[in-house]
Parts: sequence; structure tokens; C-alpha cells
Amino acid sequence: PGEVFIEFQGTTEWLGEYYSTDPVGGTRDRGEADPVLVTPGSVAGPFDANLEAAASVSGYVTTDAGATKLIGIQVVPMQFETDGQNTWWNHRWDLSAQTDSDGRFTVGGLTPGTWSLMYTDPNGMYATEYWHEQALQSQADMFDITGGGPQAGSFDADLELGGFITGTVRGDTMEFGPVPLDQMGVSINVDRGDWLESVAWASTG
Repeated sequence: PGEVFIEFQGTTEWLGEYYSTDPVGGTRDRGEADPVLVTPGSVAGPFDANLEAAASVSGYVTTDAGATKLIGIQVVPMQFETDGQNTWWNHRWDLSAQTDSDGRFTVGGLTPGTWSLMYTDPNGMYATEYWHEQALQSQADMFDITGGGPQAGSFDADLELGGFITGTVRGDTMEFGPVPLDQMGVSINVDRGDWLESVAWASTG
């Protein structure tokens, strides 16, 4: 009993929202949600929701200039965000999808805004790429979502085989000398002039 907030959770097909008394309907902003009072022994409501359709993008991931379809490539939508001073890409792994046996994917649950895509191979055989045919995240092209449903356009990617770097990370201990370290992060970077941009990640073990 007491004040509670109602969240109508979204899916890849429908956008979630919070209950609001606003005449236009619910809100996706938690700060704009209205509380609902629940008292002991009572039944409150009805508190209905009319969810909006989520946007989705589809395409194919291939290699060899489209000759070979790739299975199991992770396609991660990246949402462009800003706080008024800084901008960044929010990698929405919760909305990511993998390519099927035909190399096809569909990423859903997209809200209105500016987006891009990251195509990455969980097995590390193929180099990570960004939409559209960009090797670096900082060079990723953007596309705008303005409404729900399947979005028009080409969201395909053609990946290249990646290279490999091997090595061992050790820690110097007083008792045993240098010993291999497990679960240590390793980042591969390229020089962007006054900063380094990560292009690959791995961990030891």
C-alpha cells in the first residue's frame, strides 16, 4: 500500500512507457511519471496504456563483397545521446540481434531519435564495422528514427576478416616472480591525433 509507479514494459515491437495522467497518454521519461495510490484492501484502476509501435531496421551481413552470408554476427544499435555539453553513443546491447542462417537480422525496439549500428563477430574472426561501411565508431554514419514500424533504407554490412594479436599479461609477484594474469582487459587502439580510439577489446584467460 502507498504510492507506486506503473511501468508498462516494452518489447522489440512496442515501446514501453510509464503511467501518466497527461491527456496525451503515458511517458517514457521516468521523471514525468505520475504515482498511483494503493490502499489496503482496495482495487485501484483501471490504469490503461496505449503503447506506440517501436521502430525496427533489417538487413544482411555478408563477406567477400556479398558472396558469403555470415551467421551469428551481433548487430548492436547505438543511440546518439547528449547532455547539452557532451555527446556519446549508447550501445543498446539489450536491443541487439544476431544474424540468422541467411545472414539476415532485425533490430527492433528503437525509439525516435538518432541511431547507428555496430556489427561485431562474437568469435573474433571478422573485424567490427559500423554503419555504413565504417571501420571506426567515430566515423559511423547516423540515421534518424521518426516513427514506428520497419524503417526503409539499406542497413546491410560486408565485413572483412580481422587480424590477430597474441601475447601474455603477467604480474610480478615477490614469491613466484612473473605469473600469468587472468581476466585482464586488453584494448587495441588507433592514433586519432590528440586521442586514441579503441577498435577491439579482449580479456586474458
